[in-house]
Amino acid sequence: MSNFGQILKEIGEFGLFQKRLVATLCIPSIFSAYDMFGQVFTGMSFPHHCNTDWILERGPNLTDERQRNLILPVNHDGRFESCNMFTPVDLDLETIEAYGINTTTGCTDGWDYGTPIGASNCNSIQWS
Repeated sequence: MSNFGQILKEIGEFGLFQKRLVATLCIPSIFSAYDMFGQVFTGMSFPHHCNTDWILERGPNLTDERQRNLILPVNHDGRFESCNMFTPVDLDLETIEAYGINTTTGCTDGWDYGTPIGASNCNSIQWS
């Protein structure tokens, strides 16, 4: 039985046809690599909402659910808005609970992600 080097000599050297074949196969693979790499950033999406920590200055013992009820508007599906929040105000907690806040704005202090324990993605990391 011949070794691999002898077989290569028998079938011929790395010529123009082989170079074209490698280029034909590798160039499209470069573009698919961008698609695969992009899935790292867009593949997983976790439920998120605006950061509600500003209300803890008014009521430091509020639970997460109570914070969301006071700060986040509810959409037509009955779920909290992901990218809108009520505008922060300089009122005490009792006034906010009694009268509510009517104006909304985009998230000003980032987002909170409801990631399962142990799971993370680039969207759930607080870059600061």
